[in-house]
Amino acid sequence: MVAAQIGATGQNPRKGVTHTGADVEDELLDVALTALAALEHLRGHDERSLELLAVKLEATLRRAGLRA
Repeated sequence: MVAAQIGATGQNPRKGVTHTGADVEDELLDVALTALAALEHLRGHDERSLELLAVKLEATLRRAGLRA
């Protein structure tokens, strides 16, 4: 993910811009999927990972004042 961000912003003067914003987004989604897969594995494949993510997201949005 960091390599894609560096490539998208051209922070490596030897290489210049090598990635796009879409590449960075794709890498971030890979990280999210990997985390969900690890959670599913740790929970014994109970198929609740997306449900738990939704609960976590709702709680985070409430704390941020974006939900009532």
